[in-house]
Amino acid sequence: MNKTLRVLIVEDSENDALLLVRKLRQGGYEPVFERVSSPDAMNAALDRQEWDIVIADYVMPRFSGFEALILHNEKGIDIPFIIVTGKISEENAVEIMKAGAHDYIMKSNLSRLVPAIERELRDAQVRRAHKRLVNDLTAATKQWKNTFDSITDFVSVNDKDFRFVKVNKALSDLLGMKPDDLVGKHCYELLH
Repeated sequence: MNKTLRVLIVEDSENDALLLVRKLRQGGYEPVFERVSSPDAMNAALDRQEWDIVIADYVMPRFSGFEALILHNEKGIDIPFIIVTGKISEENAVEIMKAGAHDYIMKSNLSRLVPAIERELRDAQVRRAHKRLVNDLTAATKQWKNTFDSITDFVSVNDKDFRFVKVNKALSDLLGMKPDDLVGKHCYELLH
């Protein structure tokens, strides 16, 4: 059974877009795709639906692949972006990769398309998982800090040499110092 792949194709040629779709089907995907060829159409497509990947032709008469990449980047979305082109100079290839393209594929070598997509989908999944973990850790840290500071008893975390590592608000208020100013000080110097 083929895997569904939501593909936004930025391409002025319908035939070239259908060639990409055919390659994806041959690679085991069932593409759900939309072809766009202008900034407004791309913007609307990105707003209207979630996509798994964006594939853009580099050379188009009114809307270049580089411009599509810039628009993609301005949206702040983490969707793999692959340039497909018939020709590109080494300097331009370096420029698009530095600007955030995840790969570029020559139209003469479309056998690289499916492996590149599979790699980028895996990488995007790892990035999303990492982002979720960071968000979860940030939320847990904030919750711990709020709990720690809401304790009305005097609480501190000390290292093996009895220096403050963390001080709650109640203890810092008692000592008349900010919690960060207490970190690193020996507790026995301040508490008698």
